[in-house]
Amino acid sequence: MPISDEKIGDFLDQLADRVPAPGGGAAAALHAAQGAALLGMVARYTTGEKYAEHQVTIGRISTEADELRGIALRLADADADAFTAVAAAYRLPAASAEERATRSAAIAQALVGAAWPAAQVISVAGMVVDLAGALVVIGNRNVVSDVAAAAEAARAAAATARCRRGGPRRCGHCPGERRDQPGRHYRRAGQPGDDRRDRQGRRHHRPG
Repeated sequence: MPISDEKIGDFLDQLADRVPAPGGGAAAALHAAQGAALLGMVARYTTGEKYAEHQVTIGRISTEADELRGIALRLADADADAFTAVAAAYRLPAASAEERATRSAAIAQALVGAAWPAAQVISVAGMVVDLAGALVVIGNRNVVSDVAAAAEAARAAAATARCRRGGPRRCGHCPGERRDQPGRHYRRAGQPGDDRRDRQGRRHHRPG
């Protein structure tokens, strides 16, 4: 069943289960889809005489946001399929040299396929952020906070997808990695500096 046809609770049950997919890639795609959906909502609240001069732009944003939402949902399914294939490749027999060679080739091919949905999610997320930047200037001020929420959802999608591009390995951005590892810029919650970093993050991640 396509992820778009599942109930939220059922999808989360699968996400929490001990199965190869859905996983972080599908979650990333859904972040992007939610961001696009929020932009569509804000655009539809930006109507009437007050916004008449912006209706062409608003209409374009609404249409593009709907298209990006649909693409992101399809990417969620594509990622789940891709990582199911990766898991199947890892389960291939490896008793003989020939089997190990076949398994290695299958894993390499599956990982290449698994990188594609993640790359597309990053692209979609970037377009959602761009639309948010356009909408925040002209959108209905009563729901402008949802534009910010949309942009943050898209940024979360991109960050998560970047981790997934390397396949089932550590991405270098995992909390708790040692200081000599790529994820050393993360701190544990409660350590000095967290509040300042959080404030800086909010200041530099507003759409527009």
